[in-house]
Amino acid sequence: ARWAGRAMAACPPGIPWWRVINAQGKISPRSEGDSHIRQRRLLEQEGIVFNDRGRTDLKRFQWQRNL
Repeated sequence: ARWAGRAMAACPPGIPWWRVINAQGKISPRSEGDSHIRQRRLLEQEGIVFNDRGRTDLKRFQWQRNL
């Protein structure tokens, strides 16, 4: 998880970093700043729904790769 977080933090502009959430379906807060608030807002603008515990249904919203 930390490796993925570091990779996303180093992404060039234009990479949708906000689409990465943890295996529990939650946004992982960063150690500094309020980017988790911005991340949730961006996800909600894309139609992602969170429950009252801050989780999203991964079965419903998880990206499915078409092979």
